[in-house]
Amino acid sequence: MITQERPKTAPGGGGRKPPARPSGGDGWWRNWPGPPNRPRPVTLRSFLFGSAIAVPALILVDGLLGTMAWYATGNVLAGVGVFGVMLVLTSLELGLVAWAARSKQEQERRRTRE
Repeated sequence: MITQERPKTAPGGGGRKPPARPSGGDGWWRNWPGPPNRPRPVTLRSFLFGSAIAVPALILVDGLLGTMAWYATGNVLAGVGVFGVMLVLTSLELGLVAWAARSKQEQERRRTRE
């Protein structure tokens, strides 16, 4: 049970300031999640991480489609053709989505600067 009223602000201003940066590394506060309802910026690290997940999944799904086409037609070239066409189309789709997300982030960045 609390018997005293707590002060409305903490001593020293009450703001939570990040500590001084340790030598040779980023501070622990940089790992905090961003504000809610805000997308994270596309960085090289997030792009590579997403690619490490998306590319094998694309190859697996498109490979299964190619295998089904090969099985259905009995022609290996038809299966390879379906695999190649689907891989190109899905890669273009993902590239278009990544480009649109990046351009939207740049527009928002320019809007906040103005």
